Amino acid sequence: MKIFNSHRGSTLVELMTAMAIFSLIISVIFTLYATMLKTSASTRKIAKVEGEITNTVWPLFKEIESAGFGVNANGFGGSCSPEINYTGGILTINSTTTGTQAIGQTSPGTWSFIGTGCSVSGFNNGDPVSIISPTDKSNLGTATVAAGALGACNATSWPGNIAYLSPSLASACYNTSYTLSPSTKAPNSTAQPATCASGTNQLWRSSVAVGSSASYQPMLDCVLAFSAIFGCIDTTGNLTWQTGNTCPLLNSNGNYNPRFVRIGLVEQDSNQNEYVGTTSQPNIILFSDTTTLTQYTVSLTGTLGAYRWRTIERTISLRNLE
Repeated sequence: MKIFNSHRGSTLVELMTAMAIFSLIISVIFTLYATMLKTSASTRKIAKVEGEITNTVWPLFKEIESAGFGVNANGFGGSCSPEINYTGGILTINSTTTGTQAIGQTSPGTWSFIGTGCSVSGFNNGDPVSIISPTDKSNLGTATVAAGALGACNATSWPGNIAYLSPSLASACYNTSYTLSPSTKAPNSTAQPATCASGTNQLWRSSVAVGSSASYQPMLDCVLAFSAIFGCIDTTGNLTWQTGNTCPLLNSNGNYNPRFVRIGLVEQDSNQNEYVGTTSQPNIILFSDTTTLTQYTVSLTGTLGAYRWRTIERTISLRNLE
């Protein structure tokens, strides 16, 4: 009787076939994993940009809208003037609403009509306020709130006007500044994420009482461009745009305040090598519809062309300057 051996080994061909099939399966799994990882990173970047727009860009627009709020016509002796300005790459906003609340002080932006006997409401004891005429925004003085009224009351001229919360009796407003800069603003130096493209910077913010030293903090990463222009309406009702913050009168000497400001910002919207196009990526043009002004061109040469970019432009009405 024959005895068959059931412990036969695999041939070389069988082994190589199995290894080929296994390698193919591993290759497919790795490709799917790499694709999912790239998609996840791209999704996280988009979510990060959306969050930054909500937490930083929209509050920036609201702060610009507050320019000149609670600031008298002559800028409190010039210290709060101009109410808004963009020069040397720094956007400056003067207002009583944009500062940080001091301990024991009412929230910035608080104001009250002044009643008989200089009575006011909404303030805490010890709050410093500036008194401004609502008709011509002239400065009538400063005072400290005590027991629901203004101390050292000028009962002749103050009732019927408006009291605005000030940082202090010496500073009638807050000076809020935004600037685009590398991570070198000591002592608050901080590094951008490694995913930010070379050539981008951080958007920094400082908000202090007028007369105090600026203390910048980083607000937004991976920003490629940040700029502002001002809109003027002439005596014939035409809107023109310019880089300066004062609008020249057409029929007399002097200047007047702008009616609008337009902000342009370009932020990185993807990780590297996510731009898809058959040709090189075109440059970004800010303020492209302002035919009376030289357009702001953002070059996307070199590695910058390998990223996707989000352009944010917004025109803001300067209601407090009218």
